[in-house]
Amino acid sequence: MLPPRFTGSTKSPLVNYLEPSHYDVQLSDDEKRTVACWIDLAVPFCGSYAQANTWTDVEMREFQYFLDKRQFFADEERKVLSQPCVR
Repeated sequence: MLPPRFTGSTKSPLVNYLEPSHYDVQLSDDEKRTVACWIDLAVPFCGSYAQANTWTDVEMREFQYFLDKRQFFADEERKVLSQPCVR
């Protein structure tokens, strides 16, 4: 386990650039929170867990299995929802 505030937006130099002391930048609190959330969710690092490229072949196949399963059920739900409602 990492200790609190070990990484993320609390350690990112980018957050310092969002303050008025940096060329008089003017951002709302919501805008600052959005950037902090973006950093904390590791969006700059990768778009998904699969893109981290730290998985073994077995782990990647397992991830793909569940990803395909999720897509299958989403497609099935779309089919049901697109049918006319009969009463």
